[in-house]
Amino acid sequence: MKDTEHSEYCENKKGVYMVTLYTTGCPRCKVLEAKLDEAGITYGVVNDPQKIMEMGFTTAPIMTVDGTVYSFKEAINWIGANGNNN
Repeated sequence: MKDTEHSEYCENKKGVYMVTLYTTGCPRCKVLEAKLDEAGITYGVVNDPQKIMEMGFTTAPIMTVDGTVYSFKEAINWIGANGNNN
């Protein structure tokens, strides 16, 4: 797991995005992190439960892209459409 507490910019042929993964290390969180890595998407990680709750998130994983919040399923779809492998 990356040891960052902020967003990272991801640049690909479709544009530049600010991506953050909010994770507790659960199995779904690990799947989403692996998908991001496989797709070559650079991202920041917030893994502090208190910070995650302060953001108003009650489940994990959550991914934000330029401020838009994505659930697990939505994040998988976004990664598939925007990864550097496309």
